[in-house]
Amino acid sequence: MRKLLKRRLLWLTALIALLAMAFLLTLCKEDRITMQNYDRIRDGATPADIRAILGREWSDSLLEPAMPLKGEFCGLRLDDTHFQDFEGAHLVHQFIWVGNRYIIVVSYTDDWKIEDKLISDITSEPRKPILDRLRTKVRSLLP
Repeated sequence: MRKLLKRRLLWLTALIALLAMAFLLTLCKEDRITMQNYDRIRDGATPADIRAILGREWSDSLLEPAMPLKGEFCGLRLDDTHFQDFEGAHLVHQFIWVGNRYIIVVSYTDDWKIEDKLISDITSEPRKPILDRLRTKVRSLLP
């Protein structure tokens, strides 16, 4: 019985240490969503070119900055990477990057040419606390 308790305590300690290291790594990670990197996005850039500058698109991961609660910037409702009808002419592919200070949205035409790029300062926008985000994630995993 004592061995089992020691083993559980060891596993619990290892899990807490791993979570602490993951948390510290996210704090130390450089924010690539900056005005300087936004200015590096040029016409003719492919999604791969932009990913090389900004990193991968935003996903609702606990390790990434939270989307501001308002969810609407630059006149767009920003929920996720999605497709929308742009002026009724053709599909536009929108990719979203969320940083600690800015949101960057890049829109492509159906032939993958940059239609538009937008940046919005979100420093004053409220964001969902990490515990609320964690609770939402756990609920989404439960049946």
